[in-house]
Amino acid sequence: MPGDLRASLRWRRFRRRGAAGTLFPRWERDDRRHDGEAMQTVETQLPNNVGSPQLARAFLRSTLSTWKLDGFGHVTELLVTELVANVVTHVGAPMTLRVQRGASSVRVEIDDPSPEIPVLQHPDAAEEHGRGVLLVDRLADAWGVEPNTDGTDGKTVWFELDVSTANAEIHDRAFC
Repeated sequence: MPGDLRASLRWRRFRRRGAAGTLFPRWERDDRRHDGEAMQTVETQLPNNVGSPQLARAFLRSTLSTWKLDGFGHVTELLVTELVANVVTHVGAPMTLRVQRGASSVRVEIDDPSPEIPVLQHPDAAEEHGRGVLLVDRLADAWGVEPNTDGTDGKTVWFELDVSTANAEIHDRAFC
């Protein structure tokens, strides 16, 4: 991230409390995307182990509930599970999970230290693996990969989902 952009972000540190293994947002920031949409952001660090997808789902569920997007979590949880599992399986290193909320979208990002770009595969029905990126491609409104530009190895794999419909259906309807 360029220095001038980094300086323009407002960061607030959360206190870390709770039992060992409990996930709390590490940072929250107000940010603006390139299209000018204001974004709220929370992130956490995940270890490299088979329990990381479960930790990612719990963090995501808590974040979406805080943002009153709790009815939107099923697809988001599936996609974050696939991306975190890919890092555990193919990269073998700790990662950062970042969730951003805009007025009409949720963006989920996974940062890892590998320069290898995920490959969209179309496996045969008999193959047991290779469907994670395919699920992201089919279910997300947008997704992509951004290599680190600061001279270090690594990348950010991200996806976005439109939240306006789910938000209206869950929280804005009149109850009988």
